[in-house]
Amino acid sequence: MRAGRILEELRVIRPEMDTLAEMLLSRTSADSDGRRAREAQFLAACVGDRDAVVSVGGWPGVHGRGPWRLATLLERGDNDRRNPAESSLLQRLSALHATLGINTVLFSAGTETHAVLLLQDVIDGVDESEILRRFGLEVSRRAGQPASPALLGLSEPFGDLRRLPGAYAEARSAVQAAWVDAQLGALVSFRAIGVYQFLAVEGRDVLPGESTLYTELRELDRNGELLPVLELLYDKDGSVAEVAEQLHLHRTSIYNRLGRIRSLIGVDPLGGQARLELHLALKAERWAGRPRL
Repeated sequence: MRAGRILEELRVIRPEMDTLAEMLLSRTSADSDGRRAREAQFLAACVGDRDAVVSVGGWPGVHGRGPWRLATLLERGDNDRRNPAESSLLQRLSALHATLGINTVLFSAGTETHAVLLLQDVIDGVDESEILRRFGLEVSRRAGQPASPALLGLSEPFGDLRRLPGAYAEARSAVQAAWVDAQLGALVSFRAIGVYQFLAVEGRDVLPGESTLYTELRELDRNGELLPVLELLYDKDGSVAEVAEQLHLHRTSIYNRLGRIRSLIGVDPLGGQARLELHLALKAERWAGRPRL
């Protein structure tokens, strides 16, 4: 009986405790001038400011704690209606609260479109999944919107902080790939994004329209029945059974659509050069729809 009363009392005062904790946190870290200055310095280091890189390397919480990784957190919600200041604050606070108590997160900052985390390389999948879950909930709660999936992109490990800009590019590319290609999952490392590594190289623009076969097939695929099957076949290493199961189609339907593709473009879409060209064009089409970070 007494334990039940205690639990009930805790339930009643919990919202007040949460509010107080948030006020204290905001005053001591997220909204302090010192915190803002460090976030600005960290983001400057991520985009290549050499002086900022040196400064970040000297921070007590960072120095000697490598190797590191960078992570980007991106919400899938519609943030076009927010002004830049509101969006940046939302990213900052959501990232900060999502990483409380996770000691392998060394620092966090927010931009208008996404959050950036500096991690120790010892972080494991459990921590990453928890960060991802918390971030989605924090964005939903603070923005007053329905919960939507969040995405996390992870760079390769690095032992020299001069690699920060490169790691930042990797983490952004990873989360952009997760955005355009759901098969990669919500938590993806740069190493795992495959051909998107190639498409993400700065200054390299591979356009799907540069493929004659793809352009021709897209124009003829008026009902959108052929290209999705073809892309999934490529992604599943040509397994008709897996494609049929995922699309809830009979295997005969898959073979029939392959036959239609073959007759439309005049070559076997599963053979050598045609397969390479079409698969790259399909992924380039997806990549063109990535969020700009």
